[in-house]
Amino acid sequence: MDVLMNSRKKMTLLVTALLICAQPALAQRNDISISDGMGEEIQIKNGWFGGKSKNIQDRFGNKYQSSKGIFGGSQSEAAVLGNSIKRKKGWFGGSSVQGSTIFGDKVESKKGLFGGRKTKVDISGSAAVVKSLFASSKPKPYIQDPLPIPSQFDAPVERQTLEPLE
Repeated sequence: MDVLMNSRKKMTLLVTALLICAQPALAQRNDISISDGMGEEIQIKNGWFGGKSKNIQDRFGNKYQSSKGIFGGSQSEAAVLGNSIKRKKGWFGGSSVQGSTIFGDKVESKKGLFGGRKTKVDISGSAAVVKSLFASSKPKPYIQDPLPIPSQFDAPVERQTLEPLE
Protein backbone atom coordinates (compact mmCIF):
# COMPACT_ATOMS: atom_id res chain seq x y z
CA MET A 1 0.00 0.00 0.00
CA ASP A 2 2.87 2.31 0.80
CA VAL A 3 4.42 1.64 -2.63
CA LEU A 4 1.09 2.52 -4.31
CA MET A 5 0.92 5.81 -2.40
CA ASN A 6 4.45 6.71 -3.42
CA SER A 7 3.70 6.02 -7.09
CA ARG A 8 0.57 8.23 -6.90
CA LYS A 9 2.57 11.02 -5.31
CA LYS A 10 5.23 10.64 -7.98
CA MET A 11 2.60 10.70 -10.74
CA THR A 12 0.91 13.78 -9.24
CA LEU A 13 4.25 15.52 -8.92
CA LEU A 14 5.11 14.60 -12.52
CA VAL A 15 1.77 15.88 -13.90
CA THR A 16 2.08 19.10 -11.87
CA ALA A 17 5.61 19.67 -13.17
CA LEU A 18 4.46 19.08 -16.75
CA LEU A 19 1.60 21.57 -16.39
CA ILE A 20 3.90 24.18 -14.91
CA CYS A 21 6.48 23.70 -17.66
CA ALA A 22 3.84 23.61 -20.41
CA GLN A 23 2.43 27.07 -19.59
CA PRO A 24 5.39 29.06 -20.99
CA ALA A 25 5.38 26.86 -24.09
CA LEU A 26 1.71 27.65 -24.69
CA ALA A 27 2.31 31.37 -24.13
CA GLN A 28 4.86 31.60 -26.94
CA ARG A 29 4.01 32.85 -30.39
CA ASN A 30 2.98 29.52 -31.99
CA ASP A 31 4.23 30.38 -35.48
CA ILE A 32 3.39 27.90 -38.23
CA SER A 33 5.27 27.62 -41.49
CA ILE A 34 4.48 24.92 -44.07
CA SER A 35 6.26 24.68 -47.42
CA ASP A 36 6.35 21.85 -49.95
CA GLY A 37 9.55 22.98 -51.71
CA MET A 38 7.78 23.57 -55.03
CA GLY A 39 6.45 27.05 -54.29
CA GLU A 40 3.35 26.39 -52.19
CA GLU A 41 3.66 28.00 -48.78
CA ILE A 42 1.53 28.71 -45.71
CA GLN A 43 2.76 30.93 -42.89
CA ILE A 44 0.88 32.00 -39.78
CA LYS A 45 2.67 34.26 -37.33
CA ASN A 46 1.42 35.58 -34.01
CA GLY A 47 3.42 38.49 -32.63
CA TRP A 48 4.38 38.99 -29.02
CA PHE A 49 2.09 41.98 -28.47
CA GLY A 50 -0.97 41.02 -30.50
CA GLY A 51 0.18 41.43 -34.09
CA LYS A 52 -0.94 38.62 -36.40
CA SER A 53 0.05 37.69 -39.92
CA LYS A 54 -1.21 35.09 -42.40
CA ASN A 55 0.40 34.34 -45.76
CA ILE A 56 -0.79 31.71 -48.24
CA GLN A 57 0.93 31.48 -51.63
CA ASP A 58 1.20 28.99 -54.47
CA ARG A 59 3.79 28.54 -57.20
CA PHE A 60 1.70 30.34 -59.83
CA GLY A 61 1.76 33.64 -57.93
CA ASN A 62 -1.73 33.40 -56.44
CA LYS A 63 -1.63 34.59 -52.85
CA TYR A 64 -3.55 35.79 -49.84
CA GLN A 65 -1.88 37.90 -47.16
CA SER A 66 -3.45 39.35 -44.08
CA SER A 67 -1.87 41.15 -41.16
CA LYS A 68 -3.13 42.97 -38.12
CA GLY A 69 -0.97 45.41 -36.18
CA ILE A 70 -0.64 46.12 -32.53
CA PHE A 71 -2.64 49.36 -32.54
CA GLY A 72 -5.51 48.26 -34.78
CA GLY A 73 -4.07 48.83 -38.23
CA SER A 74 -4.77 46.05 -40.68
CA GLN A 75 -3.69 45.13 -44.18
CA SER A 76 -4.87 42.41 -46.55
CA GLU A 77 -3.97 41.46 -50.08
CA ALA A 78 -5.29 38.87 -52.51
CA ALA A 79 -4.02 38.03 -56.00
CA VAL A 80 -5.43 35.46 -58.43
CA LEU A 81 -4.26 34.99 -62.03
CA GLY A 82 -2.80 38.48 -62.34
CA ASN A 83 -5.76 40.25 -60.73
CA SER A 84 -5.09 41.73 -57.30
CA ILE A 85 -6.69 43.76 -54.56
CA LYS A 86 -5.06 45.41 -51.55
CA ARG A 87 -6.80 46.88 -48.54
CA LYS A 88 -5.19 48.91 -45.75
CA LYS A 89 -6.71 50.42 -42.63
CA GLY A 90 -4.70 52.88 -40.58
CA TRP A 91 -4.67 53.77 -36.92
CA PHE A 92 -6.88 56.85 -37.05
CA GLY A 93 -9.57 55.79 -39.55
CA GLY A 94 -7.72 56.33 -42.80
CA SER A 95 -8.15 53.53 -45.30
CA SER A 96 -6.95 52.62 -48.76
CA VAL A 97 -8.19 50.15 -51.36
CA GLN A 98 -6.24 49.34 -54.52
CA GLY A 99 -7.13 46.91 -57.26
CA SER A 100 -5.64 45.92 -60.59
CA THR A 101 -6.55 43.51 -63.36
CA ILE A 102 -4.59 41.32 -65.71
CA PHE A 103 -5.21 43.85 -68.52
CA GLY A 104 -3.53 46.68 -66.60
CA ASP A 105 -6.64 48.47 -65.29
CA LYS A 106 -6.22 50.09 -61.88
CA VAL A 107 -8.57 51.41 -59.22
CA GLU A 108 -7.32 53.28 -56.18
CA SER A 109 -9.43 54.77 -53.41
CA LYS A 110 -8.09 56.54 -50.34
CA LYS A 111 -9.98 57.86 -47.36
CA GLY A 112 -8.21 60.57 -45.43
CA LEU A 113 -8.10 61.33 -41.77
CA PHE A 114 -11.14 63.65 -41.91
CA GLY A 115 -13.37 61.43 -44.07
CA GLY A 116 -12.70 62.75 -47.56
CA ARG A 117 -12.32 59.98 -50.13
CA LYS A 118 -10.34 60.25 -53.36
CA THR A 119 -10.83 57.66 -56.08
CA LYS A 120 -8.75 57.15 -59.23
CA VAL A 121 -9.83 54.80 -62.03
CA ASP A 122 -7.62 53.85 -64.98
CA ILE A 123 -9.26 51.57 -67.55
CA SER A 124 -6.74 52.02 -70.34
CA GLY A 125 -5.91 48.29 -70.40
CA SER A 126 -9.47 47.10 -71.06
CA ALA A 127 -10.06 49.95 -73.49
CA ALA A 128 -7.03 48.85 -75.50
CA VAL A 129 -8.27 45.24 -75.56
CA VAL A 130 -11.77 46.28 -76.69
CA LYS A 131 -10.30 48.62 -79.30
CA SER A 132 -8.11 45.85 -80.70
CA LEU A 133 -11.09 43.47 -80.83
CA PHE A 134 -13.20 45.93 -82.83
CA ALA A 135 -10.30 46.95 -85.05
CA SER A 136 -9.56 43.36 -86.03
CA SER A 137 -13.21 42.53 -86.75
CA LYS A 138 -13.36 44.91 -89.73
CA PRO A 139 -12.31 43.20 -92.97
CA LYS A 140 -9.33 44.86 -94.53
CA PRO A 141 -9.70 45.75 -98.20
CA TYR A 142 -8.03 43.31 -100.55
CA ILE A 143 -5.56 45.11 -102.77
CA GLN A 144 -4.37 43.08 -105.71
CA ASP A 145 -1.48 43.97 -107.93
CA PRO A 146 -2.64 44.84 -111.42
CA LEU A 147 -2.21 42.16 -114.04
CA PRO A 148 0.83 42.62 -116.24
CA ILE A 149 0.19 44.26 -119.54
CA PRO A 150 1.14 42.06 -122.50
CA SER A 151 3.55 44.69 -123.77
CA GLN A 152 5.68 44.16 -120.64
CA PHE A 153 6.37 40.60 -121.73
CA ASP A 154 7.63 41.74 -125.11
CA ALA A 155 10.43 43.83 -123.60
CA PRO A 156 13.92 42.30 -123.79
CA VAL A 157 15.14 40.65 -120.57
CA GLU A 158 18.65 41.36 -119.36
CA ARG A 159 20.27 38.36 -117.83
CA GLN A 160 22.47 38.73 -114.80
CA THR A 161 25.39 36.51 -114.05
CA LEU A 162 26.62 35.79 -110.58
CA GLU A 163 30.31 35.80 -109.86
CA PRO A 164 31.79 33.98 -106.88
CA LEU A 165 33.12 36.06 -103.99
CA GLU A 166 36.83 35.89 -103.28
